[in-house]
Amino acid sequence: MGGILGWKEEGFPVIVEGGAVSAIEFITVDEAYEAFLNDEDYLFIDVRSEDEYKSGHIEGAIHIPVSEIENRLDEIPDDKSLIVYCNGSGCDRSGRAAMILTENGFNQVYDMVGGGIFEWEEKGYPIVEE
Repeated sequence: MGGILGWKEEGFPVIVEGGAVSAIEFITVDEAYEAFLNDEDYLFIDVRSEDEYKSGHIEGAIHIPVSEIENRLDEIPDDKSLIVYCNGSGCDRSGRAAMILTENGFNQVYDMVGGGIFEWEEKGYPIVEE
């Protein structure tokens, strides 16, 4: 992973508008699956397009495309840890969404890195189609 997301993934600080960005945590697909199985305090947010979401998403995930997330913050509970995902490698939507969420005061935000939903599906983890 390159660019700013790679920089952040390596643990280097990022400064925006004169202040430090709240920490965005990175979570692997396997770690996200463990959270899916064992912890009700996590909410998955699929930030892909509607067509991508309908073709297969994590059960229980809410769908808010990254282009809409800033205008739909009121739909996101602030009492849960958030796992944001997109297609994975080469897709920067989950990273952008995680940044927007932390900049708007959400504290427990995890960007699912690696292969995203594609890796989730490849591993045989459950998905829902609409």
